[in-house]
Amino acid sequence: MSYSQPNQTIPAKLAEVYENVAAITPTDNTVVGPYSALYVGGAGNVALCPRNSTTPVIFYAVPAGTVLKVAFQGINATNTTATNLVGLG
Repeated sequence: MSYSQPNQTIPAKLAEVYENVAAITPTDNTVVGPYSALYVGGAGNVALCPRNSTTPVIFYAVPAGTVLKVAFQGINATNTTATNLVGLG
């Protein structure tokens, strides 16, 4: 049995691969990770604290299924309405 299909181009790299993944519960002033991206499962706002910063940045109206490719060290509960958050690193 052959697994190759004629006339099909197979890319060398299908997608970025993350070695560390964990569900994130937003909490104010708690360091998590560090992670290099955040998956947002349920739409809403995300108050993300970038790596090497203590001041959160708010991403407004992030759609469900979005991956925010921003290195971060925390997700603040204050101003975060998005759900099903997963840290990717």
